[in-house]
Amino acid sequence: MKPRGILALGLAALALGGCGRKGAPVPPEWRVPAAVGDLAAVVRESAVELTWTHPGRRVDGTRLRDLVLARVWRVDDEGRGDPKAAMLAGGAIAGYTEVATVRPGAPEGAVTQDGRATLTDRRGLAYGRRYTYVVVTADALGRVSPPSARVSIAFISAAISEYGASMFS
Repeated sequence: MKPRGILALGLAALALGGCGRKGAPVPPEWRVPAAVGDLAAVVRESAVELTWTHPGRRVDGTRLRDLVLARVWRVDDEGRGDPKAAMLAGGAIAGYTEVATVRPGAPEGAVTQDGRATLTDRRGLAYGRRYTYVVVTADALGRVSPPSARVSIAFISAAISEYGASMFS
């Protein structure tokens, strides 16, 4: 048999043989970090303080050992209706502005301790606006987590926000 014939026969055997499993092809699994599950915000001294716990697992349940950063995104509005949805597109949150990148090992502008991060946002805030925040994380291979649940906060005087509406009832 000629070399071309042997090559063609070998390719045909590979195409028919597959991986040995019957069924529809399955795409490879992306082992992305799990979403931040506890993002919280509070107004303190003319700033918004955000806190969250860095994820310790991936979406497939395996341990996350190589978290390299968390990116914080923000959008503001008048406070009417639902806040803007957080849609991940190409590693960014569509319609949101990135306000910080937090690296657990060198958290410039943030504090990290025992897997918990605290970030104070003072940039361009205006009283009477509602600010909505989302956090995404990434591992050493650049795989980005789904967005955290959104957290929205009305930016009002810290004295009012700390005592709440009960002070005025």
